[in-house]
Amino acid sequence: MTLFIRLFALLFIIINPGKTHAQTCPIPPPGDANQDCRVDGLDYSVWLNNYNHSTAKGAENGDFNNDGFVDGLDYVIWFKSYKDFEITPTDRTDKTSPTPSENDIAVCLRPYKENSPWNTPIGPSPKIHPNSDKIISGLPGSFGPDPFIYAYPVYHTDRKLKLKKIKYTGYYRYVTDDERRIITNKGENFLALQIPDDALPSDDGNLIILDKDSGVEWNITKAIKEKDGSWSVKDIYKYNIRHSGFAAGPFSRENGTPFLAGLIRSCEIKTGIIKHAIAFSYKHQKNNASPFNIPRGTRLQLDPDSSAEKLKSWCGNDKVCQIMVKAMQKYGMYPVGFSDSPKIFVENQGSARWENLLENTVLGRIPFSAFKIVIPK
Repeated sequence: MTLFIRLFALLFIIINPGKTHAQTCPIPPPGDANQDCRVDGLDYSVWLNNYNHSTAKGAENGDFNNDGFVDGLDYVIWFKSYKDFEITPTDRTDKTSPTPSENDIAVCLRPYKENSPWNTPIGPSPKIHPNSDKIISGLPGSFGPDPFIYAYPVYHTDRKLKLKKIKYTGYYRYVTDDERRIITNKGENFLALQIPDDALPSDDGNLIILDKDSGVEWNITKAIKEKDGSWSVKDIYKYNIRHSGFAAGPFSRENGTPFLAGLIRSCEIKTGIIKHAIAFSYKHQKNNASPFNIPRGTRLQLDPDSSAEKLKSWCGNDKVCQIMVKAMQKYGMYPVGFSDSPKIFVENQGSARWENLLENTVLGRIPFSAFKIVIPK
């Protein structure tokens, strides 16, 4: 009888596909916590909110292997289904940016100096790198954002929060002398930081703690939050959003940039504008002298003179795509590192709560041939 009911419900959903998201899924796929027949950011949020906790509710609380505990094994199940889940082109044609909240506006101030390379528009008639077309031709496939993989969560703090003792085992680095020097402390030690109680690291252990009052930006790597609320991390970097966004040497990233630099935050999408260059990574050629490696200090700029028809073919009516395209035309993208496939850096789902606002296919129709490598003036 139960099987009959489940089959009947499945048949009803097939006949009424437009109502699938509003009803309980009769046979949820692995990793589908809210049983809406999709494996997406909503399910990740469920897993994240219950991470490192025991539960008797199985997949409903993110325990996708039903072993009574929400951990990394459950994340693997979610991630595999998320990557395998097909997103049809019609999924995003009617997506619009939601109305920003007062909090979105308050926390979404642009970081770094006004004349920071991140915040300086490319301007008219930029100088094109002589090997631009050749370098661009070596970039494989398409690119886009992924708020789950190698994405930094951003949490805001203030002086009202209780200090937490943080153990680090690698480096503690901070800039001084107006960014002319980087001070390094190496070896196991402790720092007291004001970290919000709801803060969680990304899947690879990174996170950003931002104090908008003092301007201090903490970049933390390989972080583990224990059950008792204590933290152990590998490296801690202290920067300030009133600086330029480029340190005097290797910093949080090898090219001297902090994690917040070039990061697309959810509050920017909600407010409808990105007012800075975007951080970008690509597949590095093994030979450092390869003509396909992007020269340091250059930017990729999306053709600012693209026709309305071309923009329509890239984004359709997708407001998120349109917001990103405008930033790539005005400010461009800086390469900040290397990855298995090209990607742009966006805020992690854990803090951004993108819901269904952002899909990794959002920029999939834009070819690399639409970009030029420009040399800043």
